[in-house]
Amino acid sequence: MGFTLYSLLLIPLLIRYWDTATYGSWIAIYALYNLIQVIEFGHNTYVGNAFNSLVNTDKLAAKRILGSAFKVNVLAGVLQMLVIWVIYSIGAFGFFIKTDLPDKDIATILTLLFLYRILIGAYRGLLIKILNPFGYIYKSYQFSLVERLIEFIVLTSAAFSGISLIDLAWIWFIVKSLYSIGIMIYIKKLLPEYFPWWSYGNLSLGLKNFVKSSAYMVSTFLNRFVSDGVLLIISPLLGTEFLPVFVATRSIVNFSVKVGDVILSPLGPELINHYANKFYDKLMRIFSYYWSFTGTLLVLGFALSIFFIEPIFEIWTGGKLKFRPILFFGLVVAALLRNYGAILYTFLMGINKARVVVITTLLRALILVLGIFLLYPYGVKGLVISFIATEFITSILWLPICYVKSMDQPVNNASFFWVNPLVAALLGFFFYLDQINASWFWLVLVLLSLIVLLFWQFKRIEKTAKTRLSSLLQRIQKLS
Repeated sequence: MGFTLYSLLLIPLLIRYWDTATYGSWIAIYALYNLIQVIEFGHNTYVGNAFNSLVNTDKLAAKRILGSAFKVNVLAGVLQMLVIWVIYSIGAFGFFIKTDLPDKDIATILTLLFLYRILIGAYRGLLIKILNPFGYIYKSYQFSLVERLIEFIVLTSAAFSGISLIDLAWIWFIVKSLYSIGIMIYIKKLLPEYFPWWSYGNLSLGLKNFVKSSAYMVSTFLNRFVSDGVLLIISPLLGTEFLPVFVATRSIVNFSVKVGDVILSPLGPELINHYANKFYDKLMRIFSYYWSFTGTLLVLGFALSIFFIEPIFEIWTGGKLKFRPILFFGLVVAALLRNYGAILYTFLMGINKARVVVITTLLRALILVLGIFLLYPYGVKGLVISFIATEFITSILWLPICYVKSMDQPVNNASFFWVNPLVAALLGFFFYLDQINASWFWLVLVLLSLIVLLFWQFKRIEKTAKTRLSSLLQRIQKLS
């Protein structure tokens, strides 16, 4: 939620002072930066998990894990720099980033961004991972919030002043380095027992753990590819000037579907508990509760958005970006399909179906890439079809099959599985009718069909779930 809100606030300011070419170039460069960072993030995640599992039972072993990671952490930075050098040497930046910027400038910007990581940022990131077992997880959120604010100020100041992207990278390097040093000094005072952090362990153990972290690197890469990697595919095919429109539209859709994440977050432990106790009927109750509530809110909200989303988009972007209805409506349908599969994915991940989780992420990335490359001659329409097809195959077909296979008995109330996909299809048809200027009769007919289907779904869920829905609505009303 926080990152999406950050994007909604940042985008209109950047697009006001940057032209679409400059903003698109920054989006593409930063997407490549995020994608290459998986080497460092995968290693830090592995070390953080290992430290957290040992610190309360074998403090010395935990210190060795941390110290060894400090000794080898520079390797992650060197490898990331090496990736930049290889891409630059073979002249492959144009394959990812279609821009007027020379390859030398792109390489310079990325070098400065990664120089910050290799000198100080990666070590700061590693230290934040050890805060959790001491009850300081809230500190990591505070650090992240302040960092977002700093990035916001740096980016908007750079856009307002009109400096080059290379100058922006220099400011980024200096400001974030100073901030990271401040965090490290704070953590030293917070947990003095573990300083100096590098005094335990050895290079051999660090290298061993670095190799072990490769699974986390691959997993992080696959997850980031769907969000950042897709930008690097769109950039050379549709141009970097299309990226601001795509990112802005995606941010609006993502912010809207966050209601599903808010509801899903506390349901995870319940899903695992019911599965462990073989309360399979209760699992279906939670699924029906989630699908009914999120489906009703999102579908009706998006259906009504046809009356106001375009003027809001124009005002939000200051008229600098042209609203693309087909892009918005296509991403909405894809998001609804993904929201449907989100609870199944959370459940399968919670019961440690690691193989299914990895295959799902890989499948989503492969289908999306294949679809975009095959359909790019159709422009935005091809892009939209690729997103919808990806979510249809993974969320509507693959995940329900995996769920059914994970059960050791037949699944009851299977009708719940097809209601939300049908609702998403009807909403897509509703958007289509709006775009071809169909008569109000057909629009109202489809909208009424949506309401009837959602009401039927609500009537079928059990009384306990309805009580839960009522309680949640009351809490939302109080918050508003």
